[in-house]
Amino acid sequence: MATSDWRLEGEWIKNCNCAFGCPCDFNARPTHGYCKGLVGMRITKGHFEKTKLDGLVFAATVHFPGALHEGNGQLQPIIDERATPEQRDALFKIMSGQNSAEGTLFQILSLIVTKMHEPLFVPIEFSFDKDGRVARMVAKGVLETEVEPIKNPVTGEPHRIQVVMPEGFEHRAAEVASSNIRSTGAIRFDTEGTQLAGQRGPDAGRCRGLALQAPFRRAVSVAEVKSMSGTSALEQTLRHDRLIVAFGMAAVVAFAWGYLIAGAGIDMSMADMPMDPEPWSPSQAALMFAMWWVMMVAMMVPSAAPMVLLFTAIKRRQETDNPVFTSWLFLAGYLLIWAGFSLAAVAVQWALDQAGLLSGMMASTSSTLAGIILLAAGLYQLTPVKRACLRYCQSPVFFLSRYWQPGAMGALRMGFRHGTYCVGCCWFLMALLFVAGVMNLVWIAAVAIYVAFEKLLARSPWLSRIAGVGLILAGGVVLARSLVVTASASL
Repeated sequence: MATSDWRLEGEWIKNCNCAFGCPCDFNARPTHGYCKGLVGMRITKGHFEKTKLDGLVFAATVHFPGALHEGNGQLQPIIDERATPEQRDALFKIMSGQNSAEGTLFQILSLIVTKMHEPLFVPIEFSFDKDGRVARMVAKGVLETEVEPIKNPVTGEPHRIQVVMPEGFEHRAAEVASSNIRSTGAIRFDTEGTQLAGQRGPDAGRCRGLALQAPFRRAVSVAEVKSMSGTSALEQTLRHDRLIVAFGMAAVVAFAWGYLIAGAGIDMSMADMPMDPEPWSPSQAALMFAMWWVMMVAMMVPSAAPMVLLFTAIKRRQETDNPVFTSWLFLAGYLLIWAGFSLAAVAVQWALDQAGLLSGMMASTSSTLAGIILLAAGLYQLTPVKRACLRYCQSPVFFLSRYWQPGAMGALRMGFRHGTYCVGCCWFLMALLFVAGVMNLVWIAAVAIYVAFEKLLARSPWLSRIAGVGLILAGGVVLARSLVVTASASL
């Protein structure tokens, strides 16, 4: 494992669209539910290995659709045009997080940013007065921000607030101020009240600003760093690996759906015919297991794709293992857990079949059983276990930052763990297949689409609750009808 000696000292500003007192510093959600902002630094003294960085300015605009720890962020680097090719290369290496210890600023950014826009090289003006809480940064034609003291609403006098974080990963002490931002690059927003994305949104008006002076120190890197061209070579390579993995997963899913549409090796011509229970042969049991496992691949891999692709991106930045190979190991671990679930599902199917409770389409022939499954699935949607498992499925950054393990076996174990959380989240939803038919393709697609929405809409906890309530009501209706039919029959 190689090391890179680097250090930055200088004047640092961080402005965003949140209220005064950055919610992130208090582990709270952004004021408006999302974060758009910038960071900027004038380096008074700095180096990367033997490359001097004194006097240069760099900045970055960012956009996060939710809380920062949920990831899916975008970032556009903005570099002082005065930087030489060697200095640009050095700044890219620092900002990429490849040379930062775990838990430090740039390493954390590398985990939560999933889209890197093309860097810009423009003249940058930078003025800074920490004690006066006044700063100004202008990246010509791209970005402009002004910082001024917070004013007392009665007297108009400057109001001073400091934030002290003894163990902060970004800063130890900072001044809180007020700022305006106008960004016209790839990440466009304006906190002065102009139109944003065609409408006036919560970005309008004053926003918080943060100005400080702080050193950023070098740390042991996780891999030997390769030279960059000064443009976006890292991002282009990263995208290449992610495309390989993405196309591979798409091919696996397409094959799985093709297998199901073709009948999964089962003679569907006799599906609607009533049949007496018969003992299963080993080949029939193996066929049912294959059907269940392929069905889980078709239903679950699409919703697991964001996790796998983020894992690929991180592996590429670390450059310690082959990102494509380890990504497939991660996916293999994930699917092996679903193979275990498939074995359990086959055992349940066998028991129901031998009890005469399943039709040829493998749907429940008992209204009472169907009602119980619906009711139980709805109740499970509202349990703490469901919410806990869903949390890890919804936030790839949260899962990877908490359970990261290095190496090939680490990738496999992480896939096991992620698969375990997904089974804990979705196993009762899969039980719904016994209600309308295990081989009912419309029902399979409906459950798969719901699972994808539930995982990908991370800021919509109402979806699980609505589904839970709906399943409870449906189960109640089915059970009530079953009781009415039973009562009528007894008469």
